[in-house]
Amino acid sequence: MIIKFALALMLATTPVATIAVKKNDKALELAKVAFMKSDLESLAGRTKLVSAVREYCSEIERVYPQNSPAEEQWLRNELRGGGDRFIRALASAEWGRSEAKLFTDQCGKWSAAFEGEPDRPRYYVGLAYEFMRFDGDAENFARMNNIDPEEFNFGVTLSSTSEALVLAALSAENGNGL
Repeated sequence: MIIKFALALMLATTPVATIAVKKNDKALELAKVAFMKSDLESLAGRTKLVSAVREYCSEIERVYPQNSPAEEQWLRNELRGGGDRFIRALASAEWGRSEAKLFTDQCGKWSAAFEGEPDRPRYYVGLAYEFMRFDGDAENFARMNNIDPEEFNFGVTLSSTSEALVLAALSAENGNGL
């Protein structure tokens, strides 16, 4: 009960007016679906959320550059090198590309699991975790790779989607109703 109250309070204080998607239709659709919290009470609404998540992640994967094998090797060597080498690697565009790829790969994995076995709370939680994990540095990673972070509305879309995914998990766990 306390968790539901805390989530309701958190959602009630989320500023809806901060949605300012400038370019990407997939980001706009996901933001719209994620903010329709009452729709998450039905399997159809939760399925629509996962579908929008999958499309959003596919679009990020399509737009983001990928590391070459040589860049991946450099990154691994620098991360293992410790000290200043480790810090330099974490501040590199290669690290940003590696993190974006991890995000899109995991997003695809959890979305595919949902398709095979719909409405399992753990799939929503897995997706929510990936969105929360990527949220912290997504804007910085985008800038390091010459991508406008506003194209994907990272600042709002990642956090609002992770909230919606947690609510979807609770709704699925509670028999389709919060």
